[in-house]
Amino acid sequence: MQDSYLKQIKSLTIRGIIGYLPIYIASLVDPLLETLPNVIETLIVLLVFSSFIYSCIVFGKAANKYAAYKGYKNPLYIYSILNIFGLCFLFLLKNKNQYTDPNKDPIENFSLSAILISLFAIPLLFTIPLMLIALYIAGIEGFEEYFSGDNNLSQISSILVEITFIWYITKEFRRTNLSYKAILGSFKKIDFKLPIGLAIVQLLFARGFNSITLYGLSFIFPRYVEEQINKVYATSFIGWVCFAIGALLFAPVMEEIIFRGIIFQKLTIARSFRKALLISASFFAIIHFRYDLIPLFITGVILVILYFKTKQLTTSIIYHFVYNLIVVVRRVHYQLFLDTDSSVKTTIAEYQQHFNDRLEIYILLLAISIPYLCYFIYKNYPRNYDIQKLPYFVNQQVVNK
Repeated sequence: MQDSYLKQIKSLTIRGIIGYLPIYIASLVDPLLETLPNVIETLIVLLVFSSFIYSCIVFGKAANKYAAYKGYKNPLYIYSILNIFGLCFLFLLKNKNQYTDPNKDPIENFSLSAILISLFAIPLLFTIPLMLIALYIAGIEGFEEYFSGDNNLSQISSILVEITFIWYITKEFRRTNLSYKAILGSFKKIDFKLPIGLAIVQLLFARGFNSITLYGLSFIFPRYVEEQINKVYATSFIGWVCFAIGALLFAPVMEEIIFRGIIFQKLTIARSFRKALLISASFFAIIHFRYDLIPLFITGVILVILYFKTKQLTTSIIYHFVYNLIVVVRRVHYQLFLDTDSSVKTTIAEYQQHFNDRLEIYILLLAISIPYLCYFIYKNYPRNYDIQKLPYFVNQQVVNK
């Protein structure tokens, strides 16, 4: 019975997500829609709206099914009204029917699908209440500005999301009796030079590659590029503190535990090292929802190899922290200490001219970084793979001694 419910919930959820895709795609190509004839633009709008209604209905059905799976005998129809919001809320509640197989290793009982769903469910759980707060405070006219990424409300909401996510993952660790030491590894004899050096070199690569990427996109999606180059990350002390906490504490620790510690190792056990490496790195890149997919993918590959090489998740956390620290310092320096007026926006023409003037620098950054990154990946990629050399199993042997 449980398997039947899970299959139905999974099927409905996938259909609901697919129904939301036209909305996401339309938001990315919004500048192109304005160039289309009115008839075609109207048809696209109707298609997107119909897709949205379809997703609400499907997510409502999924919520009812999930309520029944959680152990509620008479699921209320209000879950259907709340649709995806109700589904997210139910997801975080204690599962009365959840079963842990004592014959399996703790990491195998750790639900991979639950982790992936939580990455979407938890942010969505806070979206609707915060939108209502913003509407109440600012009204319809000021809603968009009040709920923008640099606003205190948005920054504080990110902290709430991060705290909830930490709580949920901690709960999963307790449920499965998964040892933190088996995931994190030893804290002795940590090689700081390797992750710090790799992070700096990867940052040089990302700087050069991302600049070239944005330059190319500026001819296709000028509005998107204009938003990126003029993005303001915080406008107050509270905003900068929240931004720093997310970038320097939450992201390095939690993202490494999830993507390298759990997802990569579970996939390796279920499939193979190569597939786990590609899937975990790809998902790590996609989940950031940004234009720099290739640098993020390469970062995901390096972090996996670094973790596998050292058996210490701490080295990956150091890499992630150093990388984010440099990015945060650059952004704080640019917005707070340089004599720049954030209200004056850089135009696409100005950006393209600026890129042309600095093209040699970007090429030099790629010429310096690419050989080193390729050498590290080639030298440290495990060719004779043995699953018993997986960090989890190696660290578990140390813990059990």
